[in-house]
Amino acid sequence: MGRPAEALARTEEAVATFNSSDNRTRLASRAAGQDAGVAGRAVMAWSLWFLGYPDKATKQMAAALERADEIEHPHTQAYGLYYASILSALRREFDVAGRHAKRCLSLSEQHGFALWCNLARIVCAICTGLLDPASAKLEEVRVELGDQARRGQRMGITVLYALLCRALIGQRRPDEVLNAVEEAQKIGRVTDEGLFEAEFHRLKAQALLINKPRGGIVERADDAGASTGGCAQPGRPINGTSRRPRTGGPLGQARQAWEGARPPRSDLRLVHRGL
Repeated sequence: MGRPAEALARTEEAVATFNSSDNRTRLASRAAGQDAGVAGRAVMAWSLWFLGYPDKATKQMAAALERADEIEHPHTQAYGLYYASILSALRREFDVAGRHAKRCLSLSEQHGFALWCNLARIVCAICTGLLDPASAKLEEVRVELGDQARRGQRMGITVLYALLCRALIGQRRPDEVLNAVEEAQKIGRVTDEGLFEAEFHRLKAQALLINKPRGGIVERADDAGASTGGCAQPGRPINGTSRRPRTGGPLGQARQAWEGARPPRSDLRLVHRGL
């Protein structure tokens, strides 16, 4: 819902309560489907990443996976591995993300966890596309995401759309990026999930620039971290830093070279307005 600071505070409290509880209470917490200690740390890790603390996020996720393997509860392991795969992908560690997703997929197929099986398969395909664009089958990812939404599984899948768009940018398929962004934003309006709204505006701006280049400007997916100029971004600390847009970076150069690029500039202003 776009409130990572509040999520962090609540998960810290939940993990502290879990750690101080007895073994009977910890076992009872699995009634929700997974161990509360693992789930709390996994969500805490995502919150830390959004707030600009990627190393702290990795530390919490490692602790979550360690506990999941320690208790050997299959659904908890699948849960933790999926969250870990997403965190690694957000950190651009696509090989690590792929390994977590493959292990999640294997566990899910073995134990019949349909949800994690479908989501892990999507992450595997996206990571393949980000590591080797020529071998990716991203059309299948789009279809699967659409099926997930039609089955009512909308909460939390906007992150998959964001990662898919990065892969599509790498393949220079701007029209498909724009369509995927539109689908993700529709889902976000239904679920009130706004964590990736700024990212979607950035991706839309980059896609529009790829679609109508001028002056020989070529955008690359590798430049995504710099493409919002001085905008605050998930995974980057913002305390004590200026939020004024820089003129450098690929999009800054493109904006100067392309005076008619009104749609991307408009979207970038929406990024600033939302921060």
